Amino acid sequence: MRTKFTLLTSLFLMSVLPGTDVYAQAPWPTKPVTFVVPYAAGGMGDLVTRIAAKYMSERFGQPVVVENRPGAGGIIGTYQVAKAAPDGYTIALCGPGAISIAPFAQPKDVKYRPLEDLDFVGMFNFNPFVVLVRKSLQIASMKELIAYAKANPEKLNYSTSGIGGGMHFSVVLFEHMTGTRMTHVPYKGGAPATMAVLANEVDFTFTNSSDAMPYLDGKQINVVAVSSGKRLSSAPTIPTIGETVPGYDVITWQGICAPKGLPANAMERLNRVTQEMAEDPAIIERYRQLGSEPAKTTPAEFRAYVAKESTMWSKLLNDIGYGKQ
Repeated sequence: MRTKFTLLTSLFLMSVLPGTDVYAQAPWPTKPVTFVVPYAAGGMGDLVTRIAAKYMSERFGQPVVVENRPGAGGIIGTYQVAKAAPDGYTIALCGPGAISIAPFAQPKDVKYRPLEDLDFVGMFNFNPFVVLVRKSLQIASMKELIAYAKANPEKLNYSTSGIGGGMHFSVVLFEHMTGTRMTHVPYKGGAPATMAVLANEVDFTFTNSSDAMPYLDGKQINVVAVSSGKRLSSAPTIPTIGETVPGYDVITWQGICAPKGLPANAMERLNRVTQEMAEDPAIIERYRQLGSEPAKTTPAEFRAYVAKESTMWSKLLNDIGYGKQ
């Protein structure tokens, strides 16, 4: 009788306590995983996602299928994932534009609340933006860019990955700190925004480092500066914006987000992969080729970083008066 009672009690406890070892050891994934990129193919987010998807597929023994759902600086694809089933089989590549900036810059357009509607699994990498200027404009430094912009208000136009994205607000911040006004031309991703400068459709861009890497020799386009507080280790001759505009320091990041309520086994497995990638020499070298550095976080650390960054951008946008003009 005692044995029977103990067995029944154990079975009952396992049925009501999802954190028990039986559940923690449940297999995941058991079918393909959809990895949504809320940006166009070819940009930094897309490249990092495809590196990660291949790495995950090899370790999971299940396909990790990349789907590009671009639009509105990442807002559209991020919203779709935020409203998906929280079963671990739909995840998203996320970055500061759609997560930490757009909810405050475009509150009427953003139908999700990142910290309430998403789980933050783990970061992949950090990277700066690179300032590229079309050759025919004959601007080769941030000092020259600022001088031209001040002498010609709103004449300079710049491309970005979309309204509300990190590329967009890196320029908004630059305008605020330099007292300049320029014209925004949004595209559907970092790669097409970069190509727009090469094609002389726009004057300049603050683009992702991965999109800039093929042009760092300066033969096709003028490489003017990087947005981070420190120079790129892979391109140390390129100055920072902060060397001309003291205090300017903007970086972007990529990581995995998922619908709120991700099962513990999926969270653990996905986070473990992001941490393994951060220590894999081949992945580190691949990031370096993209002008990026690996990041290694727990889910709690990732969430805390996003919360702090969101507070910073909320205050900054309020101070700038963005959206109140």
